[in-house]
Amino acid sequence: MNICFIGYHKFVDNITSGVHVSTLTLARELAKQGHRIFFYGTSKTHEFYVDEHQITHRYYVRDLPIRKKIKLSVPKELRKVMLEDIDHIDIYCFQSVFLIGNFLLGRVVQKARKPYVVVPRGGYNANIFERGRFKKFLFFHLMEKRYLYPAAGVICVSDSEESEVRKLGYKGPITTTYNPVITVPDTNGMPAIHPDNKKIIYLGRFDIQHKGLDILLAVSKEIQKLDNTIQVELYGNGPEKEKLLESIEKDHIRNVSVKEPVYGKEKIDVVRNAAAYIHTARWEGFGRSIAEAMMLGTPCIVSPGCAMATDIFQKYGLQLVLSHDPQKSASDIVNYLNDRQQLQTNAKKSKEIAYSLFKSDVVARKTYQFFQQVLGHQS
Repeated sequence: MNICFIGYHKFVDNITSGVHVSTLTLARELAKQGHRIFFYGTSKTHEFYVDEHQITHRYYVRDLPIRKKIKLSVPKELRKVMLEDIDHIDIYCFQSVFLIGNFLLGRVVQKARKPYVVVPRGGYNANIFERGRFKKFLFFHLMEKRYLYPAAGVICVSDSEESEVRKLGYKGPITTTYNPVITVPDTNGMPAIHPDNKKIIYLGRFDIQHKGLDILLAVSKEIQKLDNTIQVELYGNGPEKEKLLESIEKDHIRNVSVKEPVYGKEKIDVVRNAAAYIHTARWEGFGRSIAEAMMLGTPCIVSPGCAMATDIFQKYGLQLVLSHDPQKSASDIVNYLNDRQQLQTNAKKSKEIAYSLFKSDVVARKTYQFFQQVLGHQS
């Protein structure tokens, strides 16, 4: 099958964007399974090349949209590039939602009468609408529904998002397929959780409101009162890094440290050497870093705002899902870290579940099966 992924920036490996990494991982896995893959994205210059995975890349100048003047038309150069490949492509796969660029490119695909699938990557999760609610409501009724409703199918990353897509009025085929995670060679054995290891880690973007980092600081401050041997390390970057550091200093939170993001083997070592991974997002459609930690055999602690809290943790009986009260959350974390047997049991169970749901080849096969379904539905 010939599949075209449409993204919004040029892909590189060292980036903390979950959408970015998930799309690249899926494209590479499908290419490995014998499919011909095209990828469109934005760059500082027009580019065309075929990479080592035999994926055809076409990039266009990042002027869609531009901040000072929104152009509600597709640039001639981009339209030309799209039409060059269009007869060779069986299905288009749009990544993310609430993007003017995707709306405009979707119009090109619609006019060519080509089927496309929308992959919101958690973007239609109800909690995500809380940020910029009015703008999203307006955008949805002016543009988004003209991009969503004609889609041949929608791939969600959680059961809850699937129900939200239905509430938005979409009538076509929907499936829930989790984001793909690459396995690494050294994950066959389970890491031993040392009794003295009480290090909790977070990896990701420093977006205080979205990722709930203020919640994490509040919980950490309460942990500090109960057990001063527990340390919390935050690995990442983002425009709110300074604000985060100021909050730590202002509130005298001595058990939290902020570190640079890690990638590759260094990232694997950081995750595997932690007693637990924590994610306290106010809303999180999937939570790629949680899935990665699960696959590496590291116990996880998640907030109710993470879709995984209900779709994975509660469904499969995993711990630990936090409460909305910082004091109770702190107490639960301290008790959880002190129960080494429970940590080991959860780590093993989490890893088994992660391999069955998130392994990249499993996700790629399920995605291909859905593409076949929607193409059959279209014919």
